[in-house]
Amino acid sequence: SYNNLGDLGITKLCSFIRTSKNLKVLNVSACRFTNEGGHMLFSEIAHNAYALRTLNMSHNKFTSKNMDKLGYCILKGDLEVLDISSVMWVMLEWQLLANL
Repeated sequence: SYNNLGDLGITKLCSFIRTSKNLKVLNVSACRFTNEGGHMLFSEIAHNAYALRTLNMSHNKFTSKNMDKLGYCILKGDLEVLDISSVMWVMLEWQLLANL
């Protein structure tokens, strides 16, 4: 947590998740990855983290595009603890309007 992983760091973390069969706790709090990194991470968790019980994603920023992926992770997995406190959900539609 609190590491400036960025999307490159998340890509490497996803490679680890892909090969890990016993990952129980993942803390990526305040790791400063973008929406693309969040998408990669949620996809990997949804498909490979069967043992994951605790996920801390607090203090990050995601767009509405990743809400569906996060929801799928919650429904598919056996998470016991999910920390999304202080997550900033940026509505993609608002960003598009702001750029007009």
